[in-house]
Amino acid sequence: MPAGIPGELFIGGAGVAWGYRNSPAATAESFVPDPFGQAGARLYRTGDSARYLVDGQIEIHGRSDGQVKIRGYRIETGEVVAAIERHSSVEKALVIARSDSRGDAQLVAYVVPRASALIDKAEVKSFIRGMLPEYMVPASIVTIADLPLTPHGKIDYQNLPAPGENELEATTDADLPRTEVERTLCAVWQSVMNIERVGVNSNFFDIGGSSLLAIKVMARVRDVFHIDLPVRVLFESLTISNFALAIEKEMNAGRVAAHSTIKPAPRNARLPLSFAQQRLWFIDQLEPGSPLYNCPGAVRLSGRLNLDVLEKSLSEIVRRHEILRTTFAAEHGEPYQVINPPQPVNVPVIDLSKFTADEQQHEIKKLSAGEASRPFDLAAGPLLRVTVLRLGPDEHVALFTIHHIAGDGWSIILLFREMAALYAAYANNQPSPLLELPVQYADYAVWQRDFFKQDALETELDYWRRQLSGKLPVLKLPFARDAATPTYRGGRFTFRLSPEMSQQLKHLSRREESTLFMTLLATFKTLLYRHTQLEDIIVGTAHANRNRIEMESMIGFFINMLVLRTDVSGNPTFRELLRRVRDVTLNAYAHQDVPFDRLVEEFHTEKQGGHSPIFQVAFGLENLSQISFEDPEPQQISDLTMTPQAAEMDTVRYDLTLWIKEGGERLLGWWNYSTDVFDGESITMLHGHFETLLEHVLANPDAHLDELELLTASEKERIAEQARSREETSYRKFIAVKPRPENLVTIL
Repeated sequence: MPAGIPGELFIGGAGVAWGYRNSPAATAESFVPDPFGQAGARLYRTGDSARYLVDGQIEIHGRSDGQVKIRGYRIETGEVVAAIERHSSVEKALVIARSDSRGDAQLVAYVVPRASALIDKAEVKSFIRGMLPEYMVPASIVTIADLPLTPHGKIDYQNLPAPGENELEATTDADLPRTEVERTLCAVWQSVMNIERVGVNSNFFDIGGSSLLAIKVMARVRDVFHIDLPVRVLFESLTISNFALAIEKEMNAGRVAAHSTIKPAPRNARLPLSFAQQRLWFIDQLEPGSPLYNCPGAVRLSGRLNLDVLEKSLSEIVRRHEILRTTFAAEHGEPYQVINPPQPVNVPVIDLSKFTADEQQHEIKKLSAGEASRPFDLAAGPLLRVTVLRLGPDEHVALFTIHHIAGDGWSIILLFREMAALYAAYANNQPSPLLELPVQYADYAVWQRDFFKQDALETELDYWRRQLSGKLPVLKLPFARDAATPTYRGGRFTFRLSPEMSQQLKHLSRREESTLFMTLLATFKTLLYRHTQLEDIIVGTAHANRNRIEMESMIGFFINMLVLRTDVSGNPTFRELLRRVRDVTLNAYAHQDVPFDRLVEEFHTEKQGGHSPIFQVAFGLENLSQISFEDPEPQQISDLTMTPQAAEMDTVRYDLTLWIKEGGERLLGWWNYSTDVFDGESITMLHGHFETLLEHVLANPDAHLDELELLTASEKERIAEQARSREETSYRKFIAVKPRPENLVTIL
């Protein structure tokens, strides 16, 4: 944090311990990876609030226990208290996190009214909504005569009354649903967004809406109402009351969604590959053994590991998901899926317990990279590998690798969740808590082939033909190298945005009725425009493409690359560019079913001159509702603490990719770049320009793109120093020729 700005105090260095003895959960909470030190280094989080003074000393403010985490957001309860106490009827307030009947954390405010004042809870909520984002508004307000205190004068949290049923009303009468469609939509929003109450006038973005959650909402709308609306309708409606009108209009018109569900396909015929799978299969035929499409993940296992239970859990996952026991055969050049019977999973263990801590970190890194780059045999299988590294009797790391043809990033997350649920059950001699899957990935592949036999493919392709008409631009930054024969080796640069900037970006997105994804993408495109002066910029983005409920719990290769082409001509303001990006993004979501591989075939843009087809640069945002292997939350399972970790992977598919993860109080990001094209210094410079742009976009979104500052403060100082040096050199040369005094005066 800059001088004067408070934050949490962390301690690093060689003196930091490795954890608490025999307490893996407490260790995972307090001893965290050090992003500033060497690989394997840790920081100890003290829980103290502090700030730097201008002279470099640290001033301690006290404990930072006032920070709570609600639905992925870290909230300073003091901010909420300050907002409530500004209300004229409130004498003092206290805000805490309490678990509701489902075990979900909710903000609860306890308010003490001023003398003779009455607390109108709905009015208090409306009042603080004018100062705080929706996720910081308490779910319930409890009126009490005074705050209970212990004999020592501290707050007695044990004697705070639990909210009653009347306290949990988060809506006014005007917010209550009036029709069956509104009631159904309220239930859908509450389920998807994991919130206790929602009113028909609640704004989708104010209660934590995002692009991914919008796709989930639309999937449930399709399933419940049997209509097929583009996600744009939700973005334009924003409230349940408006959204319900759009749904009723569609239903009254009698337009019923075709092919709304995926059904089991017969197993007595050859099962086709999905379009995305087929492309990967052809690539594997051309480049057998390439690790480019390996998807790695890792989980730290702290506590006593029962290897038999782990193997039993993984065996059940492989049984549940046919794709994990599928291999690929071909006849006359046409591939098809072969689903094999389930077999027990045996997990090899590599013992690293005799190594020192530093040596273990080195070996973990080496083995992770080796495992992630080890090729798969698509014809023989298996397409999922698991290896356990033993660091000590109560410390292990499990490495997972799945071939992209059988899974994607979402699949790795599902694998982790199912493993945790099954391990907890089997460790306690209980049956599997997981429901059987109604359909499998092979059923999806059959459905997709059948769907695109209809006129739907031509209708969808018509949009992309218009969107990608004309000569497609090749985006090349001025400091990029040519890579005629790419090696696909990659580098990574990680960063974190400040909590203040992260929150301001979310506020700007809500004000503009856009998602955080769109705001960050517009800034990224501004950066690319300023460096290339291209007015036609194409960026690809990975889209989960699980827009039907059946797909959400299925391991498989669903992810699709969407092409986002934006016209940047006319030197627009940032606000105008954001509107253009929003429009392009919503249109792409509306036509997301067309596989990217089909677009490559349609536009004959196979890899040329070392450039990836259609786009060379990608952008992505991980949403709050996802488990991230980049910034993990530990999970206590039986006697184990499971913590997802980023696996070592040194291959890239595109020249440059900017990934940002949304979660909590600040945004985490990383640049993945081809080392054939960029060096580390160039990426460091590029990131400095990105943060500078973000600062100036937030300060003045109405500035034209060419007016936004790009150079960092250190770069401007260096340029000024170089200018001063050149002036001094010119002056010295001038003096050396001994000019006449009148000329010297003129020059000076």
